[in-house]
Amino acid sequence: LHHLDAVLYTHDHADHFNGIDDLRVFCKDRSLPVYCKEDVAQAIQSRFSYVLNGDDIAGGIPHLDLRILKPYEAVQIGDCKVLPISILHGKREIFAFRIGSFAYATDCSEVPEQSIEYFGGLDTLVVGALRYWPHPTHYSVFEAVAFARKVGAKRVFLTHLSHGLSHAGLSGELPEGFQVAYDMLHIAVGS
Repeated sequence: LHHLDAVLYTHDHADHFNGIDDLRVFCKDRSLPVYCKEDVAQAIQSRFSYVLNGDDIAGGIPHLDLRILKPYEAVQIGDCKVLPISILHGKREIFAFRIGSFAYATDCSEVPEQSIEYFGGLDTLVVGALRYWPHPTHYSVFEAVAFARKVGAKRVFLTHLSHGLSHAGLSGELPEGFQVAYDMLHIAVGS
């Protein structure tokens, strides 16, 4: 990866944004736009204030330009129209993102009824599937498959798997059109 136009944060849990310092390589000559919910922006300001204050005494600090998203209000990022969609991570509202006929919905335990329509007509869905049995804040494999079928996604990648799931084993068990995501997977998305 050599260039980023922007960063989209679903939520502020450590496994999703504690690597914020790794963004510095993409901020050499500019501030990197970061799109997120208000609560995520507040968490960045609280935990990583140095990425926003412009001080670069030690060097190598990412400079971020926080941009607040609201659910169901699309924003244009480069050539892509990005739609933030409310989903639930336990009782907490986080964002899934839709770009054209592609959607990304990780750490999801439920999709509110008002959000379902925004997942219709997908060619590709990336959805979290933590493990086989239910979890209070994440879809299980079976729940993720059921959600993908409900919205009619043509091609589905399961992601955010626990270490208890075997990539090879799960791959052999999935229905047609479903795959296990993997590191460095490239998916072309359009606006």
